[in-house]
Amino acid sequence: MICIGELITAICLVFHELVSMVELKKLAGTKLPPSSALRDLILSEPGHLPSDEAAIKAALYAMHLYHELK
Repeated sequence: MICIGELITAICLVFHELVSMVELKKLAGTKLPPSSALRDLILSEPGHLPSDEAAIKAALYAMHLYHELK
């Protein structure tokens, strides 16, 4: 039996290529300090995003990381 989440994921794959955010979330959770706003932002993301949305967010994360490391 297929669950609703699996069905929605399958439908999304037909319309958008999904990008896994799982490894980025693990990295943020272990490498960024608990006080990091970027850490909180990344950890609040879903496990998978459409590729166009993930690309935009990756650029924003990079800019945010640059400012956090200054």
